Amino acid sequence: MNSMRIRLVVGCLVWIGVGAFVVTRVSSRWSPSDDAPARQLVRFASKSPEVWTLQFQDWYVARIGDPIFWRDEQGELRQIGMIGQVESSESVNYSAVWTRWATATFFSSAPPIESDAGLVLYETPASMRWVFESLLPPRKREELARFIGQILAENSDVLLEQLRPVVLEALSDTGVMMRDELAEVIVARADQWRALGERYKKEIIEEELVPLVNTEIWPVVQEEMTPIIQKVGEKVWQEASVWGFGWRAVYDTLPLPQRDLTKSEFSRFVQQTALPIIAAHVPEFLEAQQRILVRVVENPRIRQFATDALYRISNDPELRDLIVEIVHEAIVENEEFHRKLDEIWNREDIRQALRVSDKRFGPYVEMIGEKLFGSPTSGVTPEFARILRHRVLLKDMRWLELTTTAGYPELAVAQAVIEGTNTLPVVFSGSPSDGDNPFFIEARNRK
Repeated sequence: MNSMRIRLVVGCLVWIGVGAFVVTRVSSRWSPSDDAPARQLVRFASKSPEVWTLQFQDWYVARIGDPIFWRDEQGELRQIGMIGQVESSESVNYSAVWTRWATATFFSSAPPIESDAGLVLYETPASMRWVFESLLPPRKREELARFIGQILAENSDVLLEQLRPVVLEALSDTGVMMRDELAEVIVARADQWRALGERYKKEIIEEELVPLVNTEIWPVVQEEMTPIIQKVGEKVWQEASVWGFGWRAVYDTLPLPQRDLTKSEFSRFVQQTALPIIAAHVPEFLEAQQRILVRVVENPRIRQFATDALYRISNDPELRDLIVEIVHEAIVENEEFHRKLDEIWNREDIRQALRVSDKRFGPYVEMIGEKLFGSPTSGVTPEFARILRHRVLLKDMRWLELTTTAGYPELAVAQAVIEGTNTLPVVFSGSPSDGDNPFFIEARNRK
């Protein structure tokens, strides 16, 4: 038994030695640019992972396991490492935390870490817009649009003859009822709307728009309108009779029975002389107004003001709460509205139309659902899987990319305050496009 163990140990040592010899000999014959799978396997077996300290430029969210990517010569993102530790070297927290310190473990397949290297932190967006665009990328949108168009074309008789009149009538009745309920609740909150309007008037119009009009809009109006006004004014003045106005003004000051000759002469002058002159220059006024409008719209400060004002109003908590209260009171919690709604949609003609619709379009709805979400046989779609991983399993939330100060100048600022050796700076760059999101690329490649 002991001799068998000895032979086993000796055999293992011999084969390990042979393997090491082959790896050394073969790897020495490859050029550094050779990146074949065999070369990668040899490098993986012969090179140990590297651990670097990460110094964040600010407080960022990070988590153990967050992947690190590198863009190769073909421009493709390849994972070369991951976050190995966050918060501190003693921490064992595997949750996402706010931190300014972490460690990165680089795989043996990672490129050499240069002296000007650094990491850029990205996050996958959490907005509903991202969910929609992830579930329906352009290619799938076009595919579904063609499929739905085909369905409508094949079933136009049912849609036009049976469903359309009944459904439109029901929707019309529902819309009228919703309008009446909302109008009543909105009127009941007139004081809140008035207070909100006064706040917008002060904060947006008086404090921001009026100064903007004085500095940006009014100079444009003056520049465009002054030449035309001067031209019209000169023609009007040339046609005005100083003598005619003068003696009538003197006559009106005398104690004579007939008065208001100046007013009558001015009215005649306006109607017969001034207005025709102005009318002849109306095209010039219109052209000037168009130029003013174009210049105002193209003004970056005005465009920024419009964007900021719309964003502030749409994200105003007071306005949002008021709208939610109105919708809840008028629709969600309105029992009378629900009763009337049931009466509309439970009419026999509508129920019959819906039965026809369900029988005719039910299979199509299932097919659309399979295109969007997948099926028990084919599994979930890559797009839906990506959303599930991100929104339900809380994965693919963030990643880092290894780059250099030449490719990302912000790293130079962070690198200037690096403390210690074997340390890489990390800066935050928000959410890139899906074309640069490695999780999206992986999902797309799994199709």
